[in-house]
Amino acid sequence: MRIHGIHPTDHTLVENADLPWATVIAPTTSGGTSGIGAAPALLAGAQVFGLFMDGKMSQLPLIVGSIPHIVVPSEQQEQNYQAAQRDNPVSIGYGLNQVDPALARAAGLTSSATPSAGGANLKFSSMTAGEIQRVIREECALRFIDPSIAIRIYQAEGGGYYQSQVPRSGSGSFNGLEASFGPYQLFIGGGLGDEYERLTGRSLVNDNSVEGITNQIRFALDEAVKGGWTPWYGRFPARVSSNEGFNYGGTSVVKRNYS
Repeated sequence: MRIHGIHPTDHTLVENADLPWATVIAPTTSGGTSGIGAAPALLAGAQVFGLFMDGKMSQLPLIVGSIPHIVVPSEQQEQNYQAAQRDNPVSIGYGLNQVDPALARAAGLTSSATPSAGGANLKFSSMTAGEIQRVIREECALRFIDPSIAIRIYQAEGGGYYQSQVPRSGSGSFNGLEASFGPYQLFIGGGLGDEYERLTGRSLVNDNSVEGITNQIRFALDEAVKGGWTPWYGRFPARVSSNEGFNYGGTSVVKRNYS
């Protein structure tokens, strides 16, 4: 069991095999003795609540119950699909019989209809999830934004991808995919991507670099300060309200430190 505040979310620092096992409380309708009663049915990734039976020693965790939650891709999942491209016979999007983009990112799926659309230099971000989150935390501190909220939006939006993997044609598309780019999926074709390119003189199609992604994060957070998270549909799976996370430790401010 990976415990918040004790074990890092990065599996490369503490692997699952090195985590402690936890005992699960069973109902009184269970036999309560070895070999009698139902086995716990918790699945990998479940969020649970519990306590330590040995107090401050913190070596004997006890699970009291589970907490329903919406799964947002973890940093480890982002690293997994960032490290390997796997084409699967699925259609990614928001329509009938399509896989939700956030869930597809978590599973490392890409659209079989456009396996190489966007090109290798556009599909995945040139920065790792850890590097992107570090920049987000630094920029949030300058703007008095709760970094945990900004990171949840990022994870539900771009995640490890640079260009959106949602198939699209016509206006608002690029190489058969939605023309949204970067950690905060700035959309070209009537969205924040147009404003980003106008203000910076940069092209999002050619902006997949450390400097470009840092600029995109700064721009997106400034826009969030001005108008909330409303432009980002990722706020729904991330369970973030439009005005959540601002005025964190001070009054949120626009920095305009992108170029």
